Amino acid sequence: MLLGIIILLYLGTARASVGWGKQCSLTEEAQIGSVSVLADQEQHVSTIPAGKGQIFFGLSATADLDTKLVAADGSILLMYDLATDEWVNGCVDCAGSQTFTYHGMTFETCVDECSADKTVTNAAGSTFSFQGDSDYASEWVYISHTTEELHLSTVGYESGDGVVQWLW
Repeated sequence: MLLGIIILLYLGTARASVGWGKQCSLTEEAQIGSVSVLADQEQHVSTIPAGKGQIFFGLSATADLDTKLVAADGSILLMYDLATDEWVNGCVDCAGSQTFTYHGMTFETCVDECSADKTVTNAAGSTFSFQGDSDYASEWVYISHTTEELHLSTVGYESGDGVVQWLW
């Protein structure tokens, strides 16, 4: 079953929302949708349900953006912290991806100037590749499986258009 992305408009503000389907356990191919990146705004991309596996999100835009990932209990798993000028579980100007674990889940991230590529093959045998990019407008996240609900969003520092790609 192919899933789509829904663009909801709220007073001129676009918010991307990735659907997971009620009975779908994985995608047959990578899904692609558009998202608007708005300066100084956080936008919800998806609430990832527990029990999903081999989850991949790639975000790219014409404007500087950061990926934010929050656990169900509110713990910040991935975020750029403006106060400290550092990433929580990420890295600025790292050629390779970063890996961390939380509650039995393994995360691999490529943010801010990360040029690492990622190829994902899901349980159905569908393969998808995302090329890293050494700018601030292209990031990806891979999650081995989810043991709890997770919240994925983007934080914009400039306004522009973007693309979200996902596979599980």
